[in-house]
Amino acid sequence: MKNEFTQDTKAYLRTTENINGYYDLFYLKNKKILTVIGSSDQIFEAVLRGASEVDGFDISKNAILFYYLKEAAIKTLNNEDYINFIYVENMNYTKEKYETIRDNLNKKVLEFWDKIFSHENYDIQRIINDMYIAPQYYMHSGLAEKRLSLLSAYIKKAYYIQLQRKINEVKINIVQRDIFDIPKTNKQYDYINFSNIFEYHDPQKFKKLIEEYKKYLTDNGIIIAGYAYHDADISEYEEYDKTKIPSRFMTMQFHGAPYDNILTTGKAKKLVK
Repeated sequence: MKNEFTQDTKAYLRTTENINGYYDLFYLKNKKILTVIGSSDQIFEAVLRGASEVDGFDISKNAILFYYLKEAAIKTLNNEDYINFIYVENMNYTKEKYETIRDNLNKKVLEFWDKIFSHENYDIQRIINDMYIAPQYYMHSGLAEKRLSLLSAYIKKAYYIQLQRKINEVKINIVQRDIFDIPKTNKQYDYINFSNIFEYHDPQKFKKLIEEYKKYLTDNGIIIAGYAYHDADISEYEEYDKTKIPSRFMTMQFHGAPYDNILTTGKAKKLVK
């Protein structure tokens, strides 16, 4: 398989994974997590569930830019305003709303977003849409909250309030790097989450990579080696533990295959429930 990801790869507006479905399999409270950034929801959900430290990485600079934009919005806006700013058609990405979150933006990305939001609102929306993979917006915040919270719990108002408190208490480190750029660190993680990256790489090469990452696990650590959608080929990963969870189609009551698979491996052979 060919690696299709580059530093210019577009970001995801929202997760396509049932993050609730697989994070509920693990005990994340006071744990250290290494995760791909993706849509950023992998990080926010880990924080919500009590992680003490989260290291996020992604080869895509767009994923990192949007992580920081979402983080600033969460720290500043109430639940409904956050949903409107990020997900609701004709209500999001306005200069006026940006000014309210700007002071909470990480200085690493402040110049970039200042430049984007210096345009007129119509052009801001057009530019941002070009940075996303197939953005899907919703008609109003109520519909967005109902649909999105099925996959990412923090979207729901009660959990969002908890996230706002916890996000200022957790150490979050963000870096731009490829999964094959093995980090030079002495850190030990309780969980490492690679989302569905395995689908884009040769299985033998990817499994060798997983073995390299095992040295960064705690004694009971687990690598979430792959989120396997119902149509993903997992025949090459027979030695990995597999746990079925409801697919996003089943969870969101759309037509489609009912189950996806979580591929796990690590020093611990059983999921912590």
